Amino acid sequence: MATWCRSLFSNSSVSTVSEARSNGIDINNLNNFRFDGGVTVYDRQGATAEVIALESNCTQLVWDKEGDILAVLTDNNNVVTLWNSNNRSTKLLTINLGVNKTSIVGKHTKRITCGDFNEEDLLALGSEDQQITISRANGDQLYSYQCTGLPTDLQFHDTKLDVSQKSTRSVISVIITEQNLMLIQLHNPQGPVSLQFQARYGKIVQYRWCNDELIIIGFQFGYIASISTRDFEFGQEMFSIQDQRNCLSGLTVSAAFGKLFTTGDSGLKLRNLSNLAEASSIISVGGESTAFNGVEVTDDGVMVAANVDNQKLQIYLTRLPRLGAAYQNTVAYMSSLYEITVTCITNKDISAKLPLTFEPKIVAVGRRHLGIAVNNRAWYYVVSQNGQWLVMKRRIYDYRFTGIELQMEKEYMMSIWKMKFNSRYACLFGNGKLIAHEASTSFRITLMTKTFYYGNNDVYYECLL
Repeated sequence: MATWCRSLFSNSSVSTVSEARSNGIDINNLNNFRFDGGVTVYDRQGATAEVIALESNCTQLVWDKEGDILAVLTDNNNVVTLWNSNNRSTKLLTINLGVNKTSIVGKHTKRITCGDFNEEDLLALGSEDQQITISRANGDQLYSYQCTGLPTDLQFHDTKLDVSQKSTRSVISVIITEQNLMLIQLHNPQGPVSLQFQARYGKIVQYRWCNDELIIIGFQFGYIASISTRDFEFGQEMFSIQDQRNCLSGLTVSAAFGKLFTTGDSGLKLRNLSNLAEASSIISVGGESTAFNGVEVTDDGVMVAANVDNQKLQIYLTRLPRLGAAYQNTVAYMSSLYEITVTCITNKDISAKLPLTFEPKIVAVGRRHLGIAVNNRAWYYVVSQNGQWLVMKRRIYDYRFTGIELQMEKEYMMSIWKMKFNSRYACLFGNGKLIAHEASTSFRITLMTKTFYYGNNDVYYECLL
């Protein structure tokens, strides 16, 4: 599984947070340590990108949806630290000033233990009073359910009922006293379903929704089980297997990658969601370490962070991003996170490599050019070639790549969505606009630029071929 691994160390306890996106370059898509006194942010090469100083102990880390801003919650619950990964700036947000508060006093008589919002801004809360309540954002209570024990790890999941995704069904899942899983379908008159499991499984450690029809649960004694949420088999256990030898410490799912990740005394294991019966990969702890203690994964499944002995993170790259370009018989592709290889498909011995200090988002290649782009910045390279004409049944050009030289670096007033080369131009497309740089006869990109607009401001270019 692992094509790349990096170990990060801390002298204190470690927690991991995976960013929602996994396509950042310098700062985005990071794995983070949580330890007393501050948060250390690491880039994808394992180097320290930023140290966020805190006045008190960190209790929770959360990325925003775009993966640009990291929110840090501390023991001082009235202040949230916001760190911007784009400009590496930090600001403090006081959450009890200038905010309209909605009172939910009376909803629960004891401490709230868990909660979650759904897409319709309904708030579900679980409490030590063994009650689960569902309320609107304005505080109006809609439903109340009695539990048989302490509710924890409550999750709201909106399932799609048809292909058009116009009809949805809200399902609440929550662990009860670490033994049962309670499923609540809103607007269902039949009430909640409480799932009990075999005693040999042990306590519930963690669970994850895989898709709209399946929940996977990890248990204390190394077992995993899948639960169906389809209407005709709602709450039924479909499959179970002993995944770890004696104990399971963590479980997470990447639906986009189609993988289940678990940690325990048998190591870090991967299973295909389409075939849970077989482990596709097993990674042992190794060295002087004793056990994996948890696992997190980016949404696309490219990077996996495993907690080792609560003092070390091991970051695994499961696969390289599918990024490349072709021009006639020349191909450019990512050979590692920070390397581009240019090669000839008719003779793979003809190739040149370009090491980078950042992860590219766009790659383009021409007869003698290589282009790389990230956000609004582009780099243009000349691929040096030596060759000669050989006379055979037909004339062919036998050449060798001798190197890749940076010719121009340019920043644009637009986000670059696509880049293409032809025999005359390097073309960029973004924000409904086309920009073309002319390539001279010496195969050097010039600053002669043509910008193409539509006459109508309401019409934009949508693609570049």
